[in-house]
Amino acid sequence: MRPINAFHLILGCLLILLGPLRHTNAQGKPDEATAVGDGRDFWLLRDEGNSRFVLFHRNIDDPPAVLRQALTINAQAQKVTLCAADRKVYLFYKPLNVQRVRAIEPGNNPTAPLVWNYAGPTIVPSPPKGVSIRSTACSRNDLWALVRVETREALDQLDNPPPLVPGNDDNDPVLVGGEQQNASAAPNPQAPDSPVDAPTDPRDTPTASIPQQPPLPVDRLIHLVSQRWESVPLPDDWSHDSRAWIALAPDDTGSPILLSVMPSSIESTNESPLTIKVYTPQPNPSTDSAPDKPTTYTQASYTLPPGSIGDPLIVAGQLVVPQIEHAPDALTVRFHILRDGRSIDMGSLISTGHGPNQMYALAVVGESVALVVETQPRSYQWSRIDLNGRVTEQNAALKVESRPVLGPMGNYLLVVGVLAIASIIHFVFWRKDPDWNKLELPNDWALAPLGNRAIAALIDMAPCTLFAAWFYDITFTEVLIRWPGRASDIALTAPGAVAIALFISHTCLGELFTATTLGKKIMGLRTMSVKGRPPNLWQTLTRCALKSLDLIALPLLIMPAIGPMRQRLGDLVARTVVVTRKQAED
Repeated sequence: MRPINAFHLILGCLLILLGPLRHTNAQGKPDEATAVGDGRDFWLLRDEGNSRFVLFHRNIDDPPAVLRQALTINAQAQKVTLCAADRKVYLFYKPLNVQRVRAIEPGNNPTAPLVWNYAGPTIVPSPPKGVSIRSTACSRNDLWALVRVETREALDQLDNPPPLVPGNDDNDPVLVGGEQQNASAAPNPQAPDSPVDAPTDPRDTPTASIPQQPPLPVDRLIHLVSQRWESVPLPDDWSHDSRAWIALAPDDTGSPILLSVMPSSIESTNESPLTIKVYTPQPNPSTDSAPDKPTTYTQASYTLPPGSIGDPLIVAGQLVVPQIEHAPDALTVRFHILRDGRSIDMGSLISTGHGPNQMYALAVVGESVALVVETQPRSYQWSRIDLNGRVTEQNAALKVESRPVLGPMGNYLLVVGVLAIASIIHFVFWRKDPDWNKLELPNDWALAPLGNRAIAALIDMAPCTLFAAWFYDITFTEVLIRWPGRASDIALTAPGAVAIALFISHTCLGELFTATTLGKKIMGLRTMSVKGRPPNLWQTLTRCALKSLDLIALPLLIMPAIGPMRQRLGDLVARTVVVTRKQAED
């Protein structure tokens, strides 16, 4: 074992002392949170340390204060870059690894803002080794990345990918120039039959010109096609030493827009204006096989005031570039619209009380830009500004909603549990003894028809459901959808639970004092014991309490239809029945 010298000891102590400062960069500026938005969906990824990330999501139709916890992802990464489009978010990790998470839209369910599901993370083909991500962009069907290539092998793999051609009789693709070859390929009639036929004079042997290799590192714009990354030409005057980004609208089908800060701007002082070049791709109309690969770019130069440039955004088709200014107690972001060769001042957002180590993020939300700031651990606030410079929300708090542990399974378990309890109760209280099950009603009373009982129950339930709808400010139908045992998430069942509680309370009071309820009174029904007497206190409380099981596990309502005395579970336990007066004979 090698001895530990003084240098290693000092280095280890420094690493321990500097460990808590891993979230602060060298300039002392606040770290930028990883967030992205495509107008419809907003995603935010928070690094919680120990190779654990939490992904948050909100939809444009969600209430203003909602930020939903979607997934917890375990990944060893130094940095993560996001891009999102069409309900999907792509995560580019460093060291290089790519994953995708998809939000499953809940449809027309009235509880939609609270019942999103998430599929993933799913592995996506990664760019070759030897590249680093500079910027990413995606649309409905395309995934792009601007990368820095650092090795010859990666450059050759991106610039000269082996073409896919039809393979054997099974139509398997074969990589030409790769390891896989077509064994049944036809012989080349131009090839020599033997080495003797090959030219022997060196002067007769053609020499191929070796193309000049560009100096490394270089930039490449790459596109994911058929599960592999291919290089797309950059502008001829592209500067590989400048800070650069790509931007793409969610519904675009072509190449992304490229932005680059002029090298002279980087070398200039903070008081010097910034010059940004914007390259707009022009598709080649003669290339029918790959119309999305441009051969030319139109470019425009824009001059911005001094300051730090953030990632560009496309808001409702407009290219917006943010400039970020850090202060000891505030964060100011000024936005510029780059259009038709002019830079238009869009306005600014200011986050007050912003500390030096607090994270922030910029993302597109609807037709506005949102500045999200983490004020405290797991606490966020945001401000929004539209293209006209109107600040729609200023430092509004965002409520993080944790994803339910059980989700839709919670209500399934509730129904199964209620059915199990009902089965045990039925087994304990059901008797074969004729004396126990003997019905002794007065001569002028008979068992009530099931149809009349159903109408009476609906009359008793209607005001309870309407009150729950009014109290929670939802519709009557939404209360039924958010019913215990029916809702997509057990956490959404409060309106239905309130309706059930009100139903049990007012029917119990009515039967306790009058042996009937409002609905039973209208339908000419009442409750009696099997001996023909009014029910006592224990019988009334028992049959009313067990109504909750019938209303949660609706299959239990079939019991009156198959029982000899048309009894619910509560009637069986309390030994009661629902009766009506006999019709007078002519």
